[in-house]
Amino acid sequence: MELITWDERFLLGIPSLDNEHHILADLINALATEIIDAEFNIPYSQLAHRFNVLHDSMKAHFEHEEEMMESQGFPDLAEHHREHVMLLAELKSFFSHVESGQEQIDAALLESLKTGFIVHTMVNDRQYAAVLRDAGTARPQEGSPRSPLSPFPGTGQTTPVTLSR
Repeated sequence: MELITWDERFLLGIPSLDNEHHILADLINALATEIIDAEFNIPYSQLAHRFNVLHDSMKAHFEHEEEMMESQGFPDLAEHHREHVMLLAELKSFFSHVESGQEQIDAALLESLKTGFIVHTMVNDRQYAAVLRDAGTARPQEGSPRSPLSPFPGTGQTTPVTLSR
């Protein structure tokens, strides 16, 4: 299932971040596909793995964004960082509620992931993209692009970590 259909609307004109956004969309789509294919009854270990990969990838992406913003003295870095912290906390909280049985996996979860991705990418990230492009920070990545579902550089993760317990 393609919950998020990737298209030019998501592009910021910063190749490394555009690639990471595409990977995050792929990760959300993979999670949605597994949940729907399992008719919303996905085994815990499979769900935990997907959530961990998504969480770690989001965290690495947010750190990369913040490093780029800091290097250019982006004035709203603190606010953008708070948003990143909130998004990661919401993902952890939701997973904790699913893990404890307090919340069910349903279409609302998938819609929430989709909406969060779209708003963050198309609204919040656009606030700093022009600053980075103008500063020349937006250079194409060297080497070949990462494939969807591959880990982000710097996460140091070869196996998933536990989000909560």
